[in-house]
Amino acid sequence: MDVQKEVERIGIKKNFNLKKGMAVGYIINDPMKLSNVLKAGIFNEFYAVALSAFGQKDSEGFQSDVYKHLFNVETLILVFADNCGGKGMGFRTYSIFNPLLNGKTINILYLEGAAVKADYHSQGLYQSFTSNLYGEADYVAARTQNPVVVNALIKIFGLAYPITKKPSSEVKEIAHFISTHLKMKNYDYNSMVGKGTYGGILTGSLPRVKNKAGRKLFSLIDPIVGDSMIIICPAK
Repeated sequence: MDVQKEVERIGIKKNFNLKKGMAVGYIINDPMKLSNVLKAGIFNEFYAVALSAFGQKDSEGFQSDVYKHLFNVETLILVFADNCGGKGMGFRTYSIFNPLLNGKTINILYLEGAAVKADYHSQGLYQSFTSNLYGEADYVAARTQNPVVVNALIKIFGLAYPITKKPSSEVKEIAHFISTHLKMKNYDYNSMVGKGTYGGILTGSLPRVKNKAGRKLFSLIDPIVGDSMIIICPAK
């Protein structure tokens, strides 16, 4: 199966700017409704991307996690690299929530997951993925243990609670809403940290901490035991 050709047929085409050049992507709404044949083709192509992105070895558990991140979401974006034969370059998934919190409806864009093939790290795809999405959102939220993700969010939005600023009660309520959606059992309301969320480190090895934001993150979580943090960024 020519996965890119099939995705192009059913997806909404969108170009993503990189530091050098451009990558072509396709937006797919409600990907769980895709045919089993196409889902299998997408999984086979982009599971390899996830293995490369996170430095993981193949396992049933990781296969299950990647499958959920690809299809059990509201929206899926697949990006292909034309200069390597149309192979998968990266993917981004997200969902939109409009909860009523303390009598106020808040539009939240939750970044479910993202992976960029290791060959394309530092090319600006993560930033391009994210900065092109938030539209009418009041806040953008993500769960992570990776300082690279935190730094990318700071670069895009300027603020990333609780790393760059003490969270307000509204921000804490938003993070709590996300933690409930994700069924995080050992979540702390005030620190916005989930203990043992992943059961271990997702990136295979501990990412290097290069700046104040990374040091702040690792002072609050222990990625080795799988801790995570809910990051909230104001989009307006």
